[in-house]
Amino acid sequence: MQEMLGEHLILELYGCDERTLNDLPTIVATLLKAARKAGMTIIDHRFHQFSPQGVSGVVVVAESH
Repeated sequence: MQEMLGEHLILELYGCDERTLNDLPTIVATLLKAARKAGMTIIDHRFHQFSPQGVSGVVVVAESH
């Protein structure tokens, strides 16, 4: 059996503030802060602001590989 180093999480959130979900700087800062607080080594991050609404992004960490 392989040793597991951590968990991958996929979240489906409801009732969130729409302004926050469309605030690119807040989304970036929140996800980078979460990775740092978890002790991860951030390799890169990429985010995209959609029009008229929505943000999608990923934080790549060394520990996930």
